[in-house]
Amino acid sequence: MNSTDLDARRQALEALPGPYLSLHAIDRYRQRIKARARQEEIGAALEACTIQVCPPGWAQQGQEPADGWAVKGPIAFPLVIRDGRLLATTCIQKKRQIPKADRRAYRELIRSGEAA
Repeated sequence: MNSTDLDARRQALEALPGPYLSLHAIDRYRQRIKARARQEEIGAALEACTIQVCPPGWAQQGQEPADGWAVKGPIAFPLVIRDGRLLATTCIQKKRQIPKADRRAYRELIRSGEAA
């Protein structure tokens, strides 16, 4: 697919209402990113993402099929088109080996969107 096709697909995705969170995406965000996150906070994290056609390079091959991706730093939400709207089906996080002493600082970077 050439860059013109990718741009057209991205613009088509951005024109759709949403993205909205599925219950599974909310559960996975709480499991992988922040355990006590409120739904509004997770929605704000999704809204802060950039809509992409292709998955981020760090996403594992074999992920469930997605029509697009909402990505910001080490967090990504696969998106599908359902009933004419974008729906985030789950939440994935870039895997990193972080020494235990540095985990709190890394979680703060993730929350601020500065970790890559």
